[in-house]
Amino acid sequence: MPVQRFLVGSWDQAQSEEDVNILDNPDGRFFVVVNDEGQHSLWPESLSLPAGWTVAHGPADRASCLDHVTTEWTDMRPRSLVTHLESAARGVA
Repeated sequence: MPVQRFLVGSWDQAQSEEDVNILDNPDGRFFVVVNDEGQHSLWPESLSLPAGWTVAHGPADRASCLDHVTTEWTDMRPRSLVTHLESAARGVA
């Protein structure tokens, strides 16, 4: 299977599927993956999961995955930053 390039562009205007970001495919199947910092990302079903990320949703269509991210990832700060700020607020170094 050829590796698809991650390029900026419009899926509708692309000359081929390799000319746009694979994450922009409205007909694609995706996972929502989460890392240890609680950060979420869409990941194409056709690719192996990256190390350090676990599946939180899917595989599903792009819209469903984006809905999941919008609902579940409400604080964009990395988990370690949240923990540090909460500790600092309590006066714990």
